[in-house]
Amino acid sequence: MLQTSDYPNTSRISRLATFSSEWPRQETVSIYHKSKNIPLFDRDIYFVQQGIVQLSSLDQEGNSILLGLASAGMPFGLPLTSIEAYQAKSLSTVSLVRFAQSEIEQYFDLNRLILRGLDMRLQQAEVIHFILCSRHVKEKLYRFLGLLCKEIGEPVSGGTRLKAKFTHENLASAIGTTRVTVTRILSDFRQDGLLLIDEKRHIIMKPLNNC
Repeated sequence: MLQTSDYPNTSRISRLATFSSEWPRQETVSIYHKSKNIPLFDRDIYFVQQGIVQLSSLDQEGNSILLGLASAGMPFGLPLTSIEAYQAKSLSTVSLVRFAQSEIEQYFDLNRLILRGLDMRLQQAEVIHFILCSRHVKEKLYRFLGLLCKEIGEPVSGGTRLKAKFTHENLASAIGTTRVTVTRILSDFRQDGLLLIDEKRHIIMKPLNNC
């Protein structure tokens, strides 16, 4: 039986659009379209202004390991991680603002933005860890979809629609299972009335999922 216990809503903090007036200089925005790898630099940190970035690494067999999802207001970059083979990829069209680490160290407001964004990232990382510790794959997928609802969901008729389109392979990689297993479980969820797929192949979770 699926457990529907709730977990922290990591999207409750005001997003980066409301922070821009606090920046010490006029920012330059970089745009990356969906499914593009984002170049990372040793001493530069990105802030997400709009869109969703998947943060991941690779295991010894070359399989992708999900580390987090950076949405508006969240920072990411090599200075903020000790993970090797760290990668960033756009799950939707994204707009990013890039600051040099030396610039961030110079301005208090930028340090404050980093702390706000890292607080969101920390809460999300705890939820992901909690999800991945679930013993049953069905439970794990259900909870992960619930997290996506909170992070990148938008209300639509009939539930909460994920703004980014996830393939069965994406979901399988995120929770450490196979594509075939995810396909089977999603089919079960649809039959049970827990979700539906819209005409653009985006997942819509029903309200009873605590999204």
